[in-house]
Amino acid sequence: MALTAAAALAVPAGLGGAWAWHAAMVLAALGLGGALPALDAAVTGSVHEGARGLVTVTANADNTVHQGLEFGLDLRPFKQALEVNNQTLRLSAAYTLNDFSFDGDAVYGDNDLAGVSRHVLIAEARFDQVDAFYLSATLRYISDGPWADYANTERAPGYETVQITAGVTLADGIVLFGSVENLFDTRFISNVTTNANQRLTNEALYTPGQGRAVFGGLRASF
Repeated sequence: MALTAAAALAVPAGLGGAWAWHAAMVLAALGLGGALPALDAAVTGSVHEGARGLVTVTANADNTVHQGLEFGLDLRPFKQALEVNNQTLRLSAAYTLNDFSFDGDAVYGDNDLAGVSRHVLIAEARFDQVDAFYLSATLRYISDGPWADYANTERAPGYETVQITAGVTLADGIVLFGSVENLFDTRFISNVTTNANQRLTNEALYTPGQGRAVFGGLRASF
């Protein structure tokens, strides 16, 4: 692999008080010949060789650009007032920008790379009555799903899911916990198997996400 340019910047900041944040940026321009996207190109062949007369050929991509941004925020509102009652409230969020694309490719131009969502946001609110119980809610937000193909003809839709988790301390080191995942039973696509051009192959590329589900158990620490 030829690494034509690469740069990374991480700016962690933990203030140790009512709030903290961190940020990171990365930029890499990758050349042909290494750990690059493996492209499944559909070419015309005998109808006996593949669906709709297409044969799948796999090859490395040429030049690609991988750049992105990650930002996290952690808030502890009413920190001192809650600590008096042995309580904590934490509000946190993490945002990721994935800007991955071809760089002047002969076939795909400057198209986005398939299989990666561009914007990802995860946010959580959690309340603890220390050594008694806790309750949290988590939001996962995908504004637009990833492209399904490198020709950028079809993409998965975005989605939002919510998870609720709670736990109760039964004894020293023993916690009864439970969670409801995908609280609103949202229909979404959790995984995409990419191809070259979905308009040509029309393959089954999508894996459905899990519907509403309830989990529970005991956690013991000694």
